[in-house]
Formats: sequence, structure tokens, C-alpha cells
Amino acid sequence: EKAGSALDSEEAKSIEAASRQQQMLIAALRKVEPLGRVVIQLEDPERLRGTPNDITLQEGDRLIVPQAQSTVNVVGAVFAPTALVYTPYRTVKEYLTMAGGTTDIADDREIYVIKVNGAAVSRKGFSWLRASWDGSKYGYHPGGISSLTLDPGDTIVVPEKLERIAWLKNIKDIASILGNIALTAGIAFVALR
Repeated sequence: EKAGSALDSEEAKSIEAASRQQQMLIAALRKVEPLGRVVIQLEDPERLRGTPNDITLQEGDRLIVPQAQSTVNVVGAVFAPTALVYTPYRTVKEYLTMAGGTTDIADDREIYVIKVNGAAVSRKGFSWLRASWDGSKYGYHPGGISSLTLDPGDTIVVPEKLERIAWLKNIKDIASILGNIALTAGIAFVALR
């Protein structure tokens, strides 16, 4: 009886925490305003004509070329979120190490990079061969997100784990309860004979 109520209490806390996280996420998403931006590669304007990046601007469009940066930002669930001095050929893993590494609440499987041009690169973009388009002039990148080399102005984002309700545990508990009911019914049936 006490074990059942302890499980119920733990389950209730888990559901309440998941609900709070969902409410916080919904509130944050409501505040987000769409950027309405189009990412283009504009490395050499002389060679832009006739490429897929040679788009037609419309009334009110603006072409913003960000100022050259010399840092890589590391944000989210790391021990020291910070801007680090850009070093050529340094990888996501190396920058994460320089930021103290990921915390216990980090969702290491969901780390992603926002490239300086606005494109996003995530683990999900990597195939089983661990190769992916990295959103830059370098094209396809082997080795997974942690070995991705960065450009100045890129941002590494380390999200927090979202608490998930343990559905498999709940199914196991339900099966156990049904088994106990069946056992009790069987004993009662034998006793009544």
C-alpha cells in the first residue's frame, strides 16, 4: 500500500514537472516573433549572379551583412555559457570543453549550431554515416555534430533535458496491479468452492 502511494506521489511530481516545463515552453514560444529571414551564401558578390542564392528582393526587403565577428558563442546547459575567441578548425566538442562541458541537465543528443548566416545544423541532419550538410561553404561534413568545425560568429546551443513521463514504467505498474487483482480473484474463487 505504501509503495503504491509512493509511486503515485513520484508519478504526480513527474507529471507536474513535465506540465510546468510545457507551460514554460508555450509561454516562451508565444513571445517569439518570426524573423522572416532568408539565408543566402554571399561569399563573393561577383559570382552570385545565376546561382540559387541570386534572389530577387521585393519592396521592403533588406540585405543585412553582419559585422565580422571573432568569437563563437556557447549557450544553454553548459557550466560557463560564454563567448569564446574563434580559433580556426576548432570543433564543437572543443568549444564545449572550453565552456566547462555540459551540465547534468543538458540534453547532449539535441545540441545544435546556429551558423553565422542563420542556418541551423543539428545531430538530426547527420545520417547513419554521420555525414551532413553543415550549412557553410564546406558542404558535407563527416563525423557528427561534435566534430563540426565552426566559423566566427557561430553559436552552439545546448538545450536542457525535458522531463519525460515514464510510460513503460506505468505499463509495468498497470500489469502488476492487474496481476494482483487476478491473483486475489483466484484465491477468492478457490476459497468459495
